[in-house]
Amino acid sequence: RRSTLAVSRSRERYAAEHRESEQASLEITLQLERLVARLLELSRAASPNTNVDVEAIPLRPLVMESWTPYSDAAAERGVVLESGAEEGWTVHTDRQLFGRVLQNLLENASNYADDGTAVRLEAEEDRGAWTVRVSNRTTGLDAETTRHAFDAFWRSDSAHSAVGRHAGLGLSLCRDVMTRLGGEIEVDGEDDVFRA
Repeated sequence: RRSTLAVSRSRERYAAEHRESEQASLEITLQLERLVARLLELSRAASPNTNVDVEAIPLRPLVMESWTPYSDAAAERGVVLESGAEEGWTVHTDRQLFGRVLQNLLENASNYADDGTAVRLEAEEDRGAWTVRVSNRTTGLDAETTRHAFDAFWRSDSAHSAVGRHAGLGLSLCRDVMTRLGGEIEVDGEDDVFRA
């Protein structure tokens, strides 16, 4: 981050202080690199030129695969995944595109869930149509967060401290991907629980 580098250059420092500053700057740069890569993937997935390859996909393994990149960081905060996707349930969709949406929803939920709580995933089928819900408890959730959730570049107050992890584009792009898949995505929040 620019401020980390500016502070580092503001006065003479010992070699150890320089190493700390360099390490902090490297970590921030890597976070930004991962963020840009994820946003580019979502943006490509939402493109009208992206092929949609529908196939039968076991839901539970896809959920667990989508959670894995965030599970360690979540576990450090005592956040766990409670998945209601049962063995044998199959959805017919594009694995890669739907997987991108699931990853984004689970990442957001794991980052914003209160420490020591669960990210819940529930799924149900009605005449071949699936509804998948991802929810997390976030103390202080307000109506503005749900009202602006799909606005590009809008971030809640709590998200402003998550520099390098969020840019306020994920849900907007997820909505475009779901449209490409012939589905939709909605959010709501009440009693400090955010649901997508």
